[in-house]
Amino acid sequence: MDEQLLEGLSEAFAAIDEQGRITAWNSRAGELFGVARDEALGAGLFGLVFTDDAREELYEAFNLYLASARSDILPHRSPTRVRTPQGELALELTIIPLSRPNGASFHVFFHEHELAERAEQRLEAVVEASDDAIITTDRSGRVVSWNQAAHRLYGYAAEEMVGQPLDRIIPGEHTQKTQELLQAALGGAHVERMETERLTKGGDVVPVQMTLRPLFASSSESEPVGLSLIEHDISELKRYEEQVRYLAEHDVLTGLFNRRRFHAELERALADGDPGSVLLADIDAFKLVNDAHGHERGDELLRELSRLLGEQLQDGDVLAHFHGDEFALLVRCEPGEALRRAAGILTAVETRLASALSFELPHRLTCSIGIAHFESAPTDADDLLIAADLALHAAKEHGGGRSVVYDSDLVSGVRQAERLQRALREERLELYAQPILEIASDEITGYELLLRVRDGEEVISAAGFLAAAERLGVVGEIDRWVVERGIELAARGVRVEINLSAHSMTDRALLGLIRSRIDSTGADPADVIFEITETAAIASLTEAQQFARELEAIGCQFALDDFGTGFGSFAYLKHLPVAILKIDGEFIRNLAESRIDRRIVRAIVLVAEALEQQTVAEWVGDQRSLEILRELGVTYAQGYLIGQPVPVEEIAPAPLAS
Repeated sequence: MDEQLLEGLSEAFAAIDEQGRITAWNSRAGELFGVARDEALGAGLFGLVFTDDAREELYEAFNLYLASARSDILPHRSPTRVRTPQGELALELTIIPLSRPNGASFHVFFHEHELAERAEQRLEAVVEASDDAIITTDRSGRVVSWNQAAHRLYGYAAEEMVGQPLDRIIPGEHTQKTQELLQAALGGAHVERMETERLTKGGDVVPVQMTLRPLFASSSESEPVGLSLIEHDISELKRYEEQVRYLAEHDVLTGLFNRRRFHAELERALADGDPGSVLLADIDAFKLVNDAHGHERGDELLRELSRLLGEQLQDGDVLAHFHGDEFALLVRCEPGEALRRAAGILTAVETRLASALSFELPHRLTCSIGIAHFESAPTDADDLLIAADLALHAAKEHGGGRSVVYDSDLVSGVRQAERLQRALREERLELYAQPILEIASDEITGYELLLRVRDGEEVISAAGFLAAAERLGVVGEIDRWVVERGIELAARGVRVEINLSAHSMTDRALLGLIRSRIDSTGADPADVIFEITETAAIASLTEAQQFARELEAIGCQFALDDFGTGFGSFAYLKHLPVAILKIDGEFIRNLAESRIDRRIVRAIVLVAEALEQQTVAEWVGDQRSLEILRELGVTYAQGYLIGQPVPVEEIAPAPLAS
């Protein structure tokens, strides 16, 4: 090729022979590759300018061509990579084979300009297709380019923004900070994914994540000509984060604060040093609503209760829904006012809550409230909530529909529970047995097992201890201790009645223990009767049903203790597979004098007979009462007349396993 023509080419050009040696080399090739013409001539082109990967591909194509003379094998405007003094460079390559009398030769063209144009076109297409706003500015901060995503995000078309200052989309409170960042970027600093805000054409504020970098005219320039900004709309992310924050601090069902947020508010209130109180409230016998009407109705009740409690709020109060039907109220007032507030809640629940529901209830609604004053309870938030919870349980134990204030008596209950656990560890628990008389035969047919605690030379009843232990959720271990020894007695032919706490009805491990001990001891399961109080059974009716059925499947019997004390006692009998009703002693101790008590006992007997259930009269203390019970058709009698509790060793001389 004519040398003048070669120098007139705007592209880098080289000619090579069949061995790939350079036979021609224009000045543009010398500029691009940094190799002078005299140095290039005779050198191998592939090793001189191409990267390792590109060289391997070209060798393969070149050798295939020499073997087949197929020109389609050679590159034609194909992308490749070359080495230059500035580093590796991507461009396009064309190799044209020529026939010569003295052998083949090849013209090689390096297309920089076309590739750059195409790259620029591709870049523009990518920029326009991007979901992120991509903006460039000059050094003064005026917009040079503005893509479609920027138009969609901020509402301004490109023609409205090009030439305008970027400040147009920056809220006033961010202006100074943004200008500082822009100046820093002109000095070479980069900003990666910083959260900030932008102002739309319509005046809305949009949260964005901004990446900011200096913009150079070419890779050889050291002074930026402007800035490039990539801004990603994070509105959805912020809405999600806000939702997560809301859910972290609020109850989904009621929209009230949850326990976590209430705890934080309580800590702040305690730090202030002002008077205040915590009120914990829940609906009495709430499980009855769920069991009888379904959880949707139960949820409706909780929502209405949250609304009703919300109406009681005053400035500075905090209301939260903890779990189930338990609500917490933080009131900033003196103790006397807190008591009045609690009384108002009790009245509102009893007089207004039921009428707000879309369904009718067969019983009145009441609630229990536990109160812990800042001044008379522990001042740590956790301890204060525990104190209020103890007071709440005490309110329920006293029949519900009332409030109880945390005081030293409740602290005593905690200590009693701790003493009972310590007695268990130190093997100071003892079992006593009280005889049960079959009235028709005048024979002792079984014994109720009663727990005692040995304290030195003294043996004391564990009844008070057990109430505290159940309140604090530590009674399960005590129940298991009694069950093991009771089943061992049954294995010796003694018919036993074993009292269980409400906790045991949900203890799957206890049912497993009962099965395994009956199997291992050979006890007749019919000689093992488990007692649950009527109050506990009604409060957890579904659990009581399941528990009783599983006992029945094992072959044991289920007795309902203290029967007659609960509201609507007869109504719940049909839901429970009860074998024995133990009539509460309140109806027995004045039986000889009270015609009403006699009629109540007779009614219980008639219902029991209709349901094929046996009856036990508790607290039988005199012969006249026993004769009346015989006339009324009661099956069994128990009380001091029949026999006082005695150590189990007196009825089963062989020692029980420790």
